[in-house]
Amino acid sequence: MDSAAAVAVAVRVLESAGIEGEQAQAIAEVIHQPGADYATKADLAALEARLETTIERAKNAVMLALLGAVGVILAGVALITTLAR
Repeated sequence: MDSAAAVAVAVRVLESAGIEGEQAQAIAEVIHQPGADYATKADLAALEARLETTIERAKNAVMLALLGAVGVILAGVALITTLAR
């Protein structure tokens, strides 16, 4: 549906809801401005996928850092135990 048709449909819906003609026309035109940046379901799905990937990478980085820290701690304990003998 093109913009003019969408505006016409919106005007009819708004008028049937009790909004007067000029107000309905103005509201419909604002809602259906060309070039308006509205997110589509596909946009949101793509964003969700990117966020899931980013979160997974961050989680993996934290786990790797924790494992590295545990390794350093265990090496330190082993060194202290060896030197204490």
